[in-house]
Amino acid sequence: PGTVTDEDISSAFDAWNEVAGRLGLDPVDHKTAPRRRALVARFREYGLESWPRILAALEAKPFYRGAGPGGWRADFNWVVTPKNFVALLEAAATKPATDAVGDGGEQMKRIRAMANS
Repeated sequence: PGTVTDEDISSAFDAWNEVAGRLGLDPVDHKTAPRRRALVARFREYGLESWPRILAALEAKPFYRGAGPGGWRADFNWVVTPKNFVALLEAAATKPATDAVGDGGEQMKRIRAMANS
């Protein structure tokens, strides 16, 4: 998957906040070193192209947005945990990112462009 830059990480946080705002999930207000390290690790494992797929999986399944019995909602820290990241990628495999996200807004377009460069 290659090198992950500070710009990649910043765009990933921005994309999260954009999608989280639409879905009623908590935004990331503090872009801490542990959160940055988690993103870098996931992107090194699965590539930048994984991020739009992750965000699409959150949009595609209401459970992640509080529709389950207890009203639990996914948050950023949960998403970037290795086992949860993989589960979301597997969920995304059944529904392409463009179907769930649409154009995805400006941040998603930048993430996709970086993944394709």
